[in-house]
Amino acid sequence: MPKIETFDSEGKPNGWVLPIWSELDQPVLKPGQVYVTAIAPRSRKGPHLHMKRRGMFSVIAGAVRFQMPIRDGSAHGTHNGYTVRPGDAVVVVPAGCPCALYNYGDTEALVLNMPNPSWSKDNPDEWPVTHWQDPADWKMQS
Repeated sequence: MPKIETFDSEGKPNGWVLPIWSELDQPVLKPGQVYVTAIAPRSRKGPHLHMKRRGMFSVIAGAVRFQMPIRDGSAHGTHNGYTVRPGDAVVVVPAGCPCALYNYGDTEALVLNMPNPSWSKDNPDEWPVTHWQDPADWKMQS
């Protein structure tokens, strides 16, 4: 959804609104939980694998590379990566697909996470990811 410029009562620009999700536009992708996760500079979150939980993400600060397999849903083989910035489309990661989030930048990145179903300590849905392949240009923070 595109960024919408806002105006004060005199018609002067005073900021903007960035719609993330609307049940009118995406009724099937209803979030079960909404929270912000921070990714430190030059750090990686994941890879994570959820077998029951679908991920839905919107970058709200910084630039985040989403890396996930493009084949059979396993962590083996070719990976697809793309960088997402504030105002870009929501990223959906289906259940059963491992994914890692990378912050190549010098400042903290913030990501709005909207999984469904929501995380629960009684049903954490965390699974090991083996044979993960980082992007060729990734250098972990030392």
